[in-house]
Amino acid sequence: MDMKNFGRFILDRNFIFLGALLLGLLFPGGAPFLLPLLFPALALVIMISMLSIGPEVFRSPKVVFKHALIGIGVNYLVMTGVILAAGRLLISDPALRTGFILMAAIPPAVAVIPFTEMLGGNRTASLFGTVGGFFSAFLLLPLITLIFIGTDIVEPSRLFLILTGLIIVPFVFSRLLRGLHLDAAVEPYKGPVTNLCFGTVFYIMVAANHHIIVHQTSVLVLLIAVGLLIMAVSAAIVLTAARLLSADPRTRISLLLLATLKNYAVSAGLGLVLFSDRAALPSVIMTVIMVPYILLLGFFIGRRKRKGTPY
Repeated sequence: MDMKNFGRFILDRNFIFLGALLLGLLFPGGAPFLLPLLFPALALVIMISMLSIGPEVFRSPKVVFKHALIGIGVNYLVMTGVILAAGRLLISDPALRTGFILMAAIPPAVAVIPFTEMLGGNRTASLFGTVGGFFSAFLLLPLITLIFIGTDIVEPSRLFLILTGLIIVPFVFSRLLRGLHLDAAVEPYKGPVTNLCFGTVFYIMVAANHHIIVHQTSVLVLLIAVGLLIMAVSAAIVLTAARLLSADPRTRISLLLLATLKNYAVSAGLGLVLFSDRAALPSVIMTVIMVPYILLLGFFIGRRKRKGTPY
């Protein structure tokens, strides 16, 4: 293996995620030192993802509004509803339930757009749906958090500051970079930087919850079961609706991703900063589930395409 291929290998998303998982389990002592990097890493990832939103996105209001509304409905009505119901009915631990509420309040994963490209989905639907989810988070994130957790636990001013740092500031910087025509120069580094930032966040989340993951297997099994149930129910609802509405296969892929992927790194970060290590654990588990989920989804979609059968 030459140096170029070796560099690609060590910057590969799956390699970094697996490495972060193993390092978090084997060497958790680094978490306190890396914790100050948590929010800057998240903000950088969100800013990078927003660089793909060009001015043309806003030139066709009808198209933008249609896909944004669908994205908000799929992610915030369907998946948020399923998460809140599962947390309420299946989770008795207050800290873990708080983790599910934070997860429900967070917009779609920034990875929806690259995953759409990888799986052959409708890029327009995923882009505008994700954009709609992010902009709706200005209202829905604090609203859901305050309704289900309460102002006595989370100060609205603190939530506003976090929301500003994770959405408003990254958006402004992304517009600045595009305005200065620096987005093309950043393009080759977007993937590696995103992977490294996510890897850093993932390591912090796993290391901070090391004692629970290693010593409380019953909690781990419960969260994995609930996480799989959330994904399965959300996917079933959206795919059933997509078939009834005769959505094309590419759009179904986009809707499936929007209905099953939240920005777990952000919700875990909020859990760690605002509450406790335990409140971040549901998002950590969902991040672990997400990696094999995407791999299996790619296998399933590829197999259906080869057979020429709908999905």
